[in-house]
Amino acid sequence: TFRIEVLGDSVTFGYGVGEDESYPDILEKKLQDNRVGDRKIEVLNFGVMGYCMNQNLYVLEHKVFDFEPDVIILGHHLNDIWDEGTVMIAPPLFLRFLGTHSSLFSCFNKKGTLGAKMLSVTDENENKPLKEMYRANTTTGENSATCNEYKKVFEKISRISKERETPIIIVLLPVWYRLNDGYEFKSIHEELDRTIHD
Repeated sequence: TFRIEVLGDSVTFGYGVGEDESYPDILEKKLQDNRVGDRKIEVLNFGVMGYCMNQNLYVLEHKVFDFEPDVIILGHHLNDIWDEGTVMIAPPLFLRFLGTHSSLFSCFNKKGTLGAKMLSVTDENENKPLKEMYRANTTTGENSATCNEYKKVFEKISRISKERETPIIIVLLPVWYRLNDGYEFKSIHEELDRTIHD
């Protein structure tokens, strides 16, 4: 058996999609359908709702290698920079529907009347804290201390890959599916891409 193990947060876990519709499940089906020879291909999903990079690093160090992976994929979402304990709970589908279709609901929600705010990654004002996690100065682009610490996690992942002689592929997942030249997190993705390649 050729075993691929996928780590990540709620996107990897498959939040909001059917049981067999997470990208690790789709990857396994595609690889099985197009395999050459009789060797079985298995994709194990280690994605956990709300996990950040430090938690994924812990799983990598203490759990993943028990299952003898041939390849590891780390699905990385920009909000994974938050520390453990910072939990973003995605609202139920009907609340998301109301948030996009009801002005009255949106008004109450923005004022905090309905409890915790639903964080929309497409709202420019809501994205500001995420940008600030990466940038100490959003004008000059100087990295934040959190971002610099975050880079050290990538260095540890690289060391583990070399020591264990197991390829680790880091997939940078976009914040939103409508990607174009105006994608507001493009510079952060580019910097993370450089960090990962270094």
